[in-house]
Amino acid sequence: MNQSTIDTTDKIEMSFSKIKSITDLVTGWAYGNEEPKQTSRRTLDVAMGLINAECKAIKELINQ
Repeated sequence: MNQSTIDTTDKIEMSFSKIKSITDLVTGWAYGNEEPKQTSRRTLDVAMGLINAECKAIKELINQ
């Protein structure tokens, strides 16, 4: 693989890591809870906005 491909792959992996972190925080798993906590609608809306932005970034990287 060339350096450009490696850089793109690293960026995509970073985006997936961000998505997992956002999901963990929203569901409570990041705090070691055994069951997901109740989350406000506003928090879910913000989380979905962040996840959608990461998905868009991944799509743009793939289409380069």
